[in-house]
Amino acid sequence: MKKNITLNEKLNIIKMLNEGISVKQIAETLNKSINTIYSVKRCKPKIMNIYQDSNVPESMGSFKRMRLANCKEVENKLYGMFVKQRHNDVSISEETLIVEAKSIDNCSDTGSNVERNDCQFSRGWLNKFKRRNGIKSYKLCGDSEGANVEATRKFDRMPNL
Repeated sequence: MKKNITLNEKLNIIKMLNEGISVKQIAETLNKSINTIYSVKRCKPKIMNIYQDSNVPESMGSFKRMRLANCKEVENKLYGMFVKQRHNDVSISEETLIVEAKSIDNCSDTGSNVERNDCQFSRGWLNKFKRRNGIKSYKLCGDSEGANVEATRKFDRMPNL
């Protein structure tokens, strides 16, 4: 039975191979087949490139399949915009991300029609984009305008009971 292994497991195998441990010993230690170890060894450059090219390599550790984005340039620009906005404490909705991605795609000067044809900025694409880049969505709740800020300051200054 075929069982996919995660990127972290593949990186662990590569690390063990770099340390000079034999393929047979790695297979026995990790309880994997020798063919699996050789497959990882053969795909080492691809695995390392995907890991290093990721905006957030830590989030890719649990991935079992190494699929790249169809529109990498658009996603890199969108992620840069997202990071800049979050650094300025601006909340960004999912709809805003989709609209911004479409805008970036329309303004791109790559001239390659292949990239444009493969990019469809749907909810599915957005979920995969967020997963690839370690972006989590949180709902903001409450009435910040209705809060009495002065009352909370007084409460902070009250002695502990």
